[in-house]
Amino acid sequence: MEPALIAYWEKIDPSKNQRRWYRVEFFMDLFGTPIVKSSWGRLGQAGQSKMTILSAPDDWPQFLAGVASIRTRHGYTKILIP
Repeated sequence: MEPALIAYWEKIDPSKNQRRWYRVEFFMDLFGTPIVKSSWGRLGQAGQSKMTILSAPDDWPQFLAGVASIRTRHGYTKILIP
């Protein structure tokens, strides 16, 4: 299924040899269950991912705000995806 919403962050710190990315996608499965797919890794690499089932579609903004807060604290910059 195509994700309904996507958020993407990057962290590049040459002094620490860090080139990381983090991506969050929100979509509904075939049964209408709201799912968040979180993916992360080193830039240029496939990385890892994890699926989280939300209790309601309305939980997405709160989930995203929590992820954004953590990524910002860890030095990531949000990249806009058209």
